[in-house]
Amino acid sequence: MLFLFVFIFVACNNSKPPIADKTAEAQEGYSMYTTHVNLAVSDSGVTQYRIIAQDWYIYNNGENARWYFPHKFKAIEVDSVNRTKASLVADTAYYYTRKSQWHFIGHVKVENTVGDTFLAKHLIWDSETRLVSSEDSVTVISNERNLTGTSFRASQDFSWYVFLNNRGSAVVNDNDAGDTQHSPITHTEPVKNTQQ
Repeated sequence: MLFLFVFIFVACNNSKPPIADKTAEAQEGYSMYTTHVNLAVSDSGVTQYRIIAQDWYIYNNGENARWYFPHKFKAIEVDSVNRTKASLVADTAYYYTRKSQWHFIGHVKVENTVGDTFLAKHLIWDSETRLVSSEDSVTVISNERNLTGTSFRASQDFSWYVFLNNRGSAVVNDNDAGDTQHSPITHTEPVKNTQQ
């Protein structure tokens, strides 16, 4: 009650809108806290992923039960000799346990197994549907093209993706000149990428 009174008092006496405080969220009501996280995720005794983070808070109660990584989150897919195959980094990460859903927020960067790079402010990965999505702007950088768009959808390994309202450049073959060059492109139709 005292915290609520102080919050209301400060909010009423300050003309600026309140700003979310990651530290305050992290310190209230958590059931577990771990620092210097370096977690191996394995299947049949073989490490497949590593999670690296500065801090990890677990909130088990309520509808929004979650894991919270407030400062720098990194997930790495590794091969049988622990070499990096793919990676994801973000400023902040949440895992909502009841929804089986990850939210990656702030300077999100994904590199898939074929070397494509995905840059975003916010990505959501639903581990039940195995799909990644974002309504915010996403940029895809690959050898063939650079695209930016919204309403992004992708498979969880980023081998397939589609997004709308995009713009960028792609490698095209000019039949008349007989050479390959970068040409600017703008799409109003969905852009899809499928890699076999």
